[in-house]
Amino acid sequence: MLKNIDVGLLGYFEKGTTVMRFGFMNSLHSLIITPILHRNMNRLMGAGNLDDYYGFRVVGDKVVALRKTGMLQTWNLYTGKFEGEIKIDHIDLGEY
Repeated sequence: MLKNIDVGLLGYFEKGTTVMRFGFMNSLHSLIITPILHRNMNRLMGAGNLDDYYGFRVVGDKVVALRKTGMLQTWNLYTGKFEGEIKIDHIDLGEY
């Protein structure tokens, strides 16, 4: 009988600042854990130094960057996860 009883409005709520997570116990057998959102800039996973790029542009929910090596790279704007790259061969980038 106790298996199906929800904790209800008096659920346990924990803010872990050392691990930057919120935890909420919504039933006796279920705990919701989510990261604490912050206002810091997202880091693009696998991105090099800013000096290695000609520029960045946000297109929809993607960040697109052109490396000086001729690689066009994309990341997810919200997670910073690397999504792919394409080699640009037919454009002369030497004057930039």
